[in-house]
Amino acid sequence: MRKLMFIVVFFAVKTVSFCQDEVVYYANKNDFLCRDYNSEGGYGIIGEINKGEKLTIINGNPSIVSSTARYIRRVKVKTETDNTGWVYTDSISVADSDVLPDEITGNVFTHSYCLDVLQSGKRETLFIYEPFWRNYFDKYKRRFNDESRDYAWYEVAYVNKFKFTNIYNEIYEIVGNYYRFINEKIERRDGAYIFFSTCTYNYNNFAESDFGNFFSLNKKVKMGLKKGW
Repeated sequence: MRKLMFIVVFFAVKTVSFCQDEVVYYANKNDFLCRDYNSEGGYGIIGEINKGEKLTIINGNPSIVSSTARYIRRVKVKTETDNTGWVYTDSISVADSDVLPDEITGNVFTHSYCLDVLQSGKRETLFIYEPFWRNYFDKYKRRFNDESRDYAWYEVAYVNKFKFTNIYNEIYEIVGNYYRFINEKIERRDGAYIFFSTCTYNYNNFAESDFGNFFSLNKKVKMGLKKGW
């Protein structure tokens, strides 16, 4: 049986500020505008946005929203009437943009070579694909160990995770680093989805990792998603 996967290619392009005047975001449905989060009242509704209304994203670090039904986030926007507040990311679209299919937005992905690592059952296989672990694995492992047990290598080295949606993306790195992005217009070319995406938040828990060098804060990268097998 032929199995499908997505090959993800990143190209670091240049450092830019997040707000891009040439990118037009709009509300793809009616929704509520919420205030900044506070411990007493949560977000709270302060207004509404109307379908088709132009929006400017002014805080591209999506806030986490608990939901058992959808994988959703909020971002802070300014409306055409200069009101500001937080809106669900799935209520925002980019003008004249192609849309990622459900098979991309509805799944979480990882590197294909993780299968080789798991099938081999050997830690050395991981070092072939991620050589920096050869020097830093024991240092990272010590963060997990406690007096009661010594964790096995496969319990520590969980996989990198990639999540893509039409407006924002998230990357969780194996060492606990994670990055969030806001997308610009998506174009489909020769069966691939191509778009620029700006890193709006990064958390470097393990500075020795080389992976995060691609995703500096406010750096715009070019992403390509293409189905393969």
